Amino acid sequence: MAANGSPTNRERIIEDEMTRIKPSLHRMLNNIEETFADELNRQRAEQEAKIAGLQAIRADLEIKLAESQTRLAHLGTLEQMHIRLEQAESRLVKMDALEAENRALRKELDAAKVKWTGLVHDGWGETASEKERYRLKLERAEAQLLLAKEQAKAARKMIKKAGLILKSDDGIPDSGSTISSTTSTSVMSNHHRRQRRNEKRKA
Repeated sequence: MAANGSPTNRERIIEDEMTRIKPSLHRMLNNIEETFADELNRQRAEQEAKIAGLQAIRADLEIKLAESQTRLAHLGTLEQMHIRLEQAESRLVKMDALEAENRALRKELDAAKVKWTGLVHDGWGETASEKERYRLKLERAEAQLLLAKEQAKAARKMIKKAGLILKSDDGIPDSGSTISSTTSTSVMSNHHRRQRRNEKRKA
């Protein structure tokens, strides 16, 4: 600045230059700010889209997990039903054998009863103890036969009911799960083995 207080030529030149470039500087700063803001908004939108996509994937995975758990629980129940059916069929085989044995015993005891009552051999003489022994033996055999019939009836009813359930449950859809496929194969194998045993028993 000059001694009289007025600006020198250099200072005036600097002020004029600052005045001239100030609008350009403001525009440049505004452009930079807008560019950064746009970039930040773009990146924020991308991140939000990624988050939304991940949330959708998570929701889908949770649904599939719940379905898989339900299917595994269902297969576990189905396997237990097959096991109970195998046990019921085993009991039924034993009941059939017992029923056949009791029929033979009943036939023998019916003949003894006829003889005991004197319907065939009039005047057939037995001691009182022998008659009582035949009577008790007959009562026990009749009770065993009745019990065997009831057990066989209950077992057949259980097998029929289980067969209906298994018929509807064996067709469950495959989700592609290794565990589901393996368990279903095991269940179907048990079912086919049981059918073959039934055919052999009928033959």
